[in-house]
Amino acid sequence: METMVCQEKFSTEVQSGINGALRETAYYFNQSGLWLDTDKGPQKISDFVAIPQENIVKEFETSTERFVEVLGYTASGDFLPPIMLEVGQYEAMNWIAQKWGLSVTVELPRQKNLAHIWRVSQELGREFAKDTIIYTHMGWRRIGDRWCYLHSGGVIGDEVAQVELARDVVGYTLPDHTDSYQEAVKASLCMKDVAPSEISVPLLALVYLSPLNEFFRQAGCEPAFVTMLTGPTGTMKSTLAALALCHFGQFTAKSLPGSFNDTRNALDVKGFALKDTLMVVDDFYPSAYRSEYAKMASTLQWLLRSFGDRSGRARMTSDIKLREVYVPRGNLLVTGEDVPSLEQSGLARQLMLEINPGDVDKEKLSDLQGDSFLLGQAMRGYIEWLIPQADTLKDVLLEKFTAYRQQAQSGHPRLAEVMAWLRIGYEMFLDYAVSCDVIPSDSRQLLLDEALGGFKKLASRQAVVMKDDTPVSQFLSALNEMLATEQCHCIKLDDEGAAHGGLKGRGFLGYVDSAYYYLHPDTAMATVTDFYKRRGVHFSITKTMLLKQLSKADAIVEAVNQERVNRTPVKRIGGKNQRFIHLKREALDKLNSPDET
Repeated sequence: METMVCQEKFSTEVQSGINGALRETAYYFNQSGLWLDTDKGPQKISDFVAIPQENIVKEFETSTERFVEVLGYTASGDFLPPIMLEVGQYEAMNWIAQKWGLSVTVELPRQKNLAHIWRVSQELGREFAKDTIIYTHMGWRRIGDRWCYLHSGGVIGDEVAQVELARDVVGYTLPDHTDSYQEAVKASLCMKDVAPSEISVPLLALVYLSPLNEFFRQAGCEPAFVTMLTGPTGTMKSTLAALALCHFGQFTAKSLPGSFNDTRNALDVKGFALKDTLMVVDDFYPSAYRSEYAKMASTLQWLLRSFGDRSGRARMTSDIKLREVYVPRGNLLVTGEDVPSLEQSGLARQLMLEINPGDVDKEKLSDLQGDSFLLGQAMRGYIEWLIPQADTLKDVLLEKFTAYRQQAQSGHPRLAEVMAWLRIGYEMFLDYAVSCDVIPSDSRQLLLDEALGGFKKLASRQAVVMKDDTPVSQFLSALNEMLATEQCHCIKLDDEGAAHGGLKGRGFLGYVDSAYYYLHPDTAMATVTDFYKRRGVHFSITKTMLLKQLSKADAIVEAVNQERVNRTPVKRIGGKNQRFIHLKREALDKLNSPDET
């Protein structure tokens, strides 16, 4: 009896609220249903009303989608399950039978009365529905008059706004408060001691660089590189990557957000959604299956271009319309046992961190894993520290980047940019630590100087690798190895230019005298390309561009005739004029010199 009384009382209150919202219309609601006053008397519409509870706007970076959450209420006082509808679905009104089925009745004529139900629902929505904005990406967003940072668990800087991320990136959840800024920052600083500083410090710099992407983007100098953490199996690469990622949520080596098993579409969407944060793609490994290895290598090349150029893939829909292009907006850390051969521009798009067996201090790693929740608190504190500076960060970061890039100039210009971004990331972390009284101001400079020394060594080491991995060095190395192992051969010429001995046959590349190798251009190019193909490496350069680079490296002789440059000059051999690449013997001899390492 008590329940019935309470239900009747509650029902009366709800009906009173409904009729209050309809007071300026000809509609009313009572215990027999929804009615319309007409000139011919009351006309029954239905035995329920549809009450919008929320007017939801989903904010994407480049578009907006609108939804309505509708709750049903019957004349008998029962609430029907809430339904989430796109605005177009809501207006069509064909969802009533699909969602509520036999629980409700629409009087005849049905279509006319559905229009009345929708009209009443609109009036009730204006009275009862609350407006909700849901953001569908991470990172910075200007809400009202201030900058806020979005993450899976909410919004730092706004207690009302909501965030809804895809299921596979919901782990990016920052804590709702920081217990102790000092303890949190100390824990983050301890990551420096888990591995050698040449590995741990760049990782820390990358972590604290990532939330700055939005402001670098505004300044026109957004970080554009990929960090590669490589080493043999068992060196705890994935565990170290997960520890770095714990600054943005709770992750383990088994729950990293991306892998080389993901499709490019999936990685595309993740790279776009994970704005101003760190994304990890785990486990590039030397597969025994050539096709699998080639697929992973192709994915890595694509990731390097995507994050290194801040570009997305343009795709078409089935009706030949351009789909939204997903440009990556965070930073990327890739782990792997191996790195495929990359063109020089690809190498310039990455920061290589090599980890060896025994590099990770397992005891310190275990201790920090136990306190990994503090890393998220440190990042939350960092975001809170950045918010008051947000309106000026664009100019501050641009000034720093311009100066630090100039100071780091050595070799490839993109490498200088990477060093500048790393310096800024680590410098901002140290400034944050000073503000939390974790390190004194004088120690801040010492720590920064140590880091800069490490960054300089990294840059020098990578510059050597880039020099060794140019198309010119790859071409010369392949030729040198194939000639030394007799996979190919050249016929010797005497001082008069006459050929002596040797058979052309298989592996024949051309001729050689005391000063030059005379190589058939197409044959040499095809032989070197095949040499790398057998090793699962794509030798990606055209013959014309290779010749141009060989000339620039002073490895070949070219002929200039009336301002026209010919990089395959004619040579007469055996009474016949032919075009050859005139490759200087010293270019290959240098590779075999004991001074060359």
